[in-house]
Amino acid sequence: MQRIAMANFRTTWVYATLLALFWAFALPLTGAHGQFRDVTPGKEPAPVDVVELESPATLPTTVDDVEIAQPAAVDEFVSESIDEELAPVPEPMTDDSVQDPVEPETASLPEPSHDTEYEIIGEEEVERVELVDDKTIRSLKFRGVLVGESTEAELLDLWGQPFKTYADAAGKTLKYRIAPFRQVDVTFVGDSMSSILIHLEDALEPRHCASELRITKITPVPVPDEEGRVIGMVFPERGVMLSFDARYSEHLVSKIQLEPISPEPFLLRAEYDYRYDYSNNMRDIDQALAMNSRFGRAHWVKSERLLEIGRFHDALDAVNKALHYSPESTRYRLTKAKIMAINGDYDVALREAKLILDMDGVHPVIKADAELLVGNIYSTKAPGRFKQAMNHHLAAIELGSQMVNDARFEVRRKAKEILVDTHLAVARDISLGEYDRQDQVVPKWLSRASAIVDEYVSRDDGDPSLRLKVYRQMLATAADLRAEGDPGSLIRKMSELGRKLVSDATDPQNQGRLEWMLGTGLAEAVRLQRLRGEQADAMQLADDALVLFQQSAKRRQSTPEQRHIVGRLYFHVGSLHAVHRKDHDEAVSWYRKAEPLLDDETPPALLADAGTYGEMFVSMGVSYWQTGQRNTAIDLTEMGTDILQRAVVDGVLDPTALAIPYSNLATMHQKTGNETDAQAFAELASSIKSDEPLQIR
Repeated sequence: MQRIAMANFRTTWVYATLLALFWAFALPLTGAHGQFRDVTPGKEPAPVDVVELESPATLPTTVDDVEIAQPAAVDEFVSESIDEELAPVPEPMTDDSVQDPVEPETASLPEPSHDTEYEIIGEEEVERVELVDDKTIRSLKFRGVLVGESTEAELLDLWGQPFKTYADAAGKTLKYRIAPFRQVDVTFVGDSMSSILIHLEDALEPRHCASELRITKITPVPVPDEEGRVIGMVFPERGVMLSFDARYSEHLVSKIQLEPISPEPFLLRAEYDYRYDYSNNMRDIDQALAMNSRFGRAHWVKSERLLEIGRFHDALDAVNKALHYSPESTRYRLTKAKIMAINGDYDVALREAKLILDMDGVHPVIKADAELLVGNIYSTKAPGRFKQAMNHHLAAIELGSQMVNDARFEVRRKAKEILVDTHLAVARDISLGEYDRQDQVVPKWLSRASAIVDEYVSRDDGDPSLRLKVYRQMLATAADLRAEGDPGSLIRKMSELGRKLVSDATDPQNQGRLEWMLGTGLAEAVRLQRLRGEQADAMQLADDALVLFQQSAKRRQSTPEQRHIVGRLYFHVGSLHAVHRKDHDEAVSWYRKAEPLLDDETPPALLADAGTYGEMFVSMGVSYWQTGQRNTAIDLTEMGTDILQRAVVDGVLDPTALAIPYSNLATMHQKTGNETDAQAFAELASSIKSDEPLQIR
């Protein structure tokens, strides 16, 4: 089995797709002799302390425990077997053929030279091929033969008889002694040459081999073992794989394998690009799909990438194609459920996520992600049901905590991403729900989320933009809780980090993603500073956020949540003009922009606080009234009042929240001569103020 795994690494790529470690070789080889980035091939990242994360034994197990619960620690992980969707690890790349005797006089590989033919081919006269170092997709010819095309007869005619032949049910391998190499193995499946495996006499640096093969301009894809240690690297455009010698601590190449160009390495390079070069990712995915349009995983990875950059409708199309070819995949189904929720189809998303939770044999990582989604839907679809949402968020934390120190790289990374999101979700649940000591408990959950991000970034090359997500939630909960204290330092840290990330990003799609993340954080800062009466700072922050939204909008596709985020920012700008500058004309100009974006029957996650949502329309009504647009003012005030009434009936809002809207409507109707409605709303307002039973008419 080991010989087969070495002879045909295409199978290896299928199995390795969820376990790749891209950080070690994230930058392409450059220059005449091509240099890898300063993480020299073979070096592992410096070890860091593993963060202690939640222990299921000490997590809050009921909603009532939440107000006093805070993240505890876990000292060891639970190792779970990976199911078919978190694919098995490839076998170590070894080969029994390396034990065969070799010629003692075999020479070592000469030093690189660009003045002659490839020295790796040998010193004797051979056909001149592959002398251009570029990114063109073409297989590498070796001593006159080409994998995928040359036949056994052609090989025997060019190379003569091998010193040994090995055949089994998988195919036939012909072994040659060709200076300056230790050995060359050529494998056939049927009459088609499937691979050429070159055993080097001495282990060489990867850049030496890449330079000799004229592939320095191609971005390589690392091949990891189960724990993420790099054991080889492949150059997709040439079908070349460099296999590292396990005897050395540094990454030195002991074997070079040539195979027909296949779609899997292109997909792998896109899937594990931790530089977030989305434009190149899409090119790689499209190349993989051009070679195999039925490649379900490629469609799914495309969907995930599109989701990250805000192209939600395209992401839905891509995941539907993935499910067409792999309808039973729970990972693909969960991705579709996430997209449906983002697009406001909460019922469909909730039903699908619950089906996944009820299935047997689903990997804990996928179940944790599904629990997170269900919790988020409950807090969004039915504002005020934060205790129900909390139960699912805590379940996600319990599952994720068991895998944060898992030896498997991909499992560990995904678990940490889930834990970051669930800790932020719990903080939001508490800040918007009815819990004791909110101002003391919420910061602890936020602090824990921040610690997980720091550990994730330092240990597992996690996305540093997750810090922007944490900062944003810190500002949002501070606004929800009307927290005391100056948030200026936090806002500056977020702004500085966000602008650095945007500046450092080389890909326009990634820049747009980061601009949107920073913009949403600044929008929360606007809300907080407006509530604190810091109108000058709030206005400057709003200007900055609007610029970022404008820059990123051209690359994103609209969703209910995105429309509400922008609409709410427009509202805050209008409110600043109305309340602090007493300029209702200017306020109305902003409210006109906000109104169509906020007028949505489905309250999005950011506006699950129904009180805030309804009060926006009531506030807009005041400015319209002051500018003489009385009918519009009444319509907006009634719209806001309806939202608040539903929240009171549902038990998620205190009836006193209706006092001002009722009073405003009473005045408005009286001024317009509608005495009947004016009297009705005046009575409602009076009943609230006098603590009489509320009768909603």
